[in-house]
Amino acid sequence: MLKKNGLLDKVKYSEVQVGDITPHYIAFSMKKENEDLSQKFSLALKNFKKTKRYLEILKKYGIK
Repeated sequence: MLKKNGLLDKVKYSEVQVGDITPHYIAFSMKKENEDLSQKFSLALKNFKKTKRYLEILKKYGIK
């Protein structure tokens, strides 16, 4: 879709895996001030995935 809409050069991609079941794509604006936001988001998601609540959500939707 990015290529089709001429936006491919406006997005950079991270090699850090977000999901382990199906691919997930999260986009942040490439503005310099958003770099910190993307790092904080990644850390918060990583920490959340270690919680009991995360496992409950997966179980609720039949993923685990």
